[in-house]
Amino acid sequence: MKSKREESFKKVEGETFYTSPPYNYRPSIAEYLTQLNVTKKGFIADIMHLDYKGNIKIKSIKDDILQIKLIDNKDLNLTEVFIWNFLLSKEKNKEINLDINQIPKSVLSQFSSLVIIKTSQKFNSGIFKFNYNLNNEDINQYKNALFVYRISIGIILNFFGFLSFIAFIAGLSKLSKQKSDTQFFFKKFVWRYFLISLIYFVFLILFLIVTSDLLKNLGILILIPLLFVGLIWLMFFYQYSKIAYDYISWLFESKEAAENRSDWLKFKSFVIKNSEIEKSPIGHYTLWGPFYYYTLAVGGIKKYALR
Repeated sequence: MKSKREESFKKVEGETFYTSPPYNYRPSIAEYLTQLNVTKKGFIADIMHLDYKGNIKIKSIKDDILQIKLIDNKDLNLTEVFIWNFLLSKEKNKEINLDINQIPKSVLSQFSSLVIIKTSQKFNSGIFKFNYNLNNEDINQYKNALFVYRISIGIILNFFGFLSFIAFIAGLSKLSKQKSDTQFFFKKFVWRYFLISLIYFVFLILFLIVTSDLLKNLGILILIPLLFVGLIWLMFFYQYSKIAYDYISWLFESKEAAENRSDWLKFKSFVIKNSEIEKSPIGHYTLWGPFYYYTLAVGGIKKYALR
């Protein structure tokens, strides 16, 4: 019979003790690797990272408002330049009062696109490779490229539905070799990709059946409901394309990207198990430093801590 001491060792078997976050690149990249999404949390985490690097100074954090002073814009990469320019646009009397709940969705959307492309470049990962000049300031070029790639994946899987089944089998094959991604796979794809795919194709079939019957009875009047339903279909198709792109990117990601995600998920688990950081409001960044903003980026901070 095992002693309590031996049982306690069993609980931490395979754990890594983190004295610092496993990597020192942008927190938003860590968010994309672990969440397949880039949100306001990643944006704020990157701002905190700029403070840690000394490019900016967060003078105070109170009631979800960051009081910031710009210091130095040297040695910034593409996403950091984007954040710097956004903060610069908010500067008044050499200071910035940033309400994190008032960050425009258009800014977060552009930032998300840049991070996804930057991640692809960093790990040379994904079915599409982005080999643009990182010093290019034309943000729309990057965002438009990502949009085209997403829609291309959506169209291919839409007109060649059997490829979805092949992608599913390929995903299971990858899981058999990369078991650490099992929970990640079911959380991010079973509901988001496969269920959405099923709903999408059922909707498409029903749409074709219904419109063919109505066309016989309504004639030209069918254009009105057809236009309405078509608009809904386009919105659904766009969401489906984004999810499909994420899944295909996961299938073709590099070994380095997969290993990095595994380390970030272990880091998240370690910090939450061994602290109360997941319950800490945003002001606790001053206490936790990198542990806070990386935990925030990988989804370890509770929702109510960052409204």
